[in-house]
Amino acid sequence: MNTKFRRILAAVMATATMAIGFGGVSASAAYIDDICLHKAYGAPSSDVVTRQEWNFTASSSVTKMELTTVNLATSDAYVFLYSNSGITAIMEDPGEVSSSGATVGRSVYASASLNNYSSGSHYAYGEIYG
Repeated sequence: MNTKFRRILAAVMATATMAIGFGGVSASAAYIDDICLHKAYGAPSSDVVTRQEWNFTASSSVTKMELTTVNLATSDAYVFLYSNSGITAIMEDPGEVSSSGATVGRSVYASASLNNYSSGSHYAYGEIYG
């Protein structure tokens, strides 16, 4: 009876340890770069960034794009976030979007763009993880 209990306990502990280990690996996406889109009223055209692109190797199945600061001067302006790992989003406010469609070790393409901007100052800042 005592041996049977020890074997069951050992099996449960081994399963729990493996589950915790695998859970930690799949959820950790590496920092890739900053998202920094801006068009300031009166700024020279050389200081305007309305599109960014990234190519990186996925270190996790999760790809995340996050906007921490958004200031759009006109109501029809928006930020478009895209990745070939499953992100397609139109954003007008701070927030994040993610996808779990990336294959670890595969190449990922992602982009962020400021669209429909007109007069005034427009900013969108954040980060991308993959």
